[in-house]
Parts: sequence; structure tokens; C-alpha cells
Amino acid sequence: MAALSGTSAIVVSLALDGRPATGGPDDEAIAEAYRRWRAGAPRAEVARALGNTLPRLTKQLRSGESVLEPRRLMGRDLRERFGWTTSAQSLYVRKGLLPTPDGVDGTSRWWWESTVDGWEQVAELHWCGRCRHAFISVVGLKEHRTRLHG
Repeated sequence: MAALSGTSAIVVSLALDGRPATGGPDDEAIAEAYRRWRAGAPRAEVARALGNTLPRLTKQLRSGESVLEPRRLMGRDLRERFGWTTSAQSLYVRKGLLPTPDGVDGTSRWWWESTVDGWEQVAELHWCGRCRHAFISVVGLKEHRTRLHG
């Protein structure tokens, strides 16, 4: 249903089932937190809007008790998606080869998933057919194939 309506699964669930009575934040606080999230506010600010602490919100997000959408991709997400090492990603950042981050939360850069999707569409990535790692240059791919796949 979420895909058909062009919205997130949590919104569909709320529409069909209503918000569970958890004693949590009221609808106005939830709406304000969502506006701040969409505007790129740090997680600590979103937590405050919900009357929550950052550690508690982080725990709720990890457990699935809370969801913040759309998803923000962190550096580790890019490394998983493209098969990069931390050093390769750092090199790509230093050379300005990645899309400009949509925001910073503390010291961590983040991107909306749509930003990374759009960048991937136009970037000339070179994929290793054996292990599905992406390389920004054909030279990097050749070195990888020689070093790992002989």
C-alpha cells in the first residue's frame, strides 16, 4: 500500500490503525519533529522536538520502535552499498568525487537516499563483476581485479 500511495509504510500504518497509545509525544510534537527531520536538523534537535533524549531516540531507532523517514545514509551505508573500504571512501571525499552531503549530524556527513540514487545514476561507476564493488575509476577497478581476483 505504501508504494502505491507514494508514502512510507509508517504513514499507512498510522492511517489504518491510528497512533498507538504509548504515552509518547502528541501529534503536534510528532509533526514538528518530522518537519525538522525533513529540513535536515540533527537527530538531537529532532529528539528534543519529541521530548526525548538523543540516546533514547537512537535506541528506539535501532530497535525499530521509532522510524525517521526518509532515510539518511551515513558513510557506513555508502561503504555497504558500494563495497568501499573506509580508506577508499575517504579518498573519494578528499578528491570531491562524492555528492555534496545533504547535512552533517555531529561530525558525521549524511545524504538523503535520493541524493545518492541520483548521483549513482550519473556517476560513471565501474563495478567488479565478481564481488560487486564499485570503483570511480577504471584504473581502480583494474588494480582491484589484479590484487584480489588475480
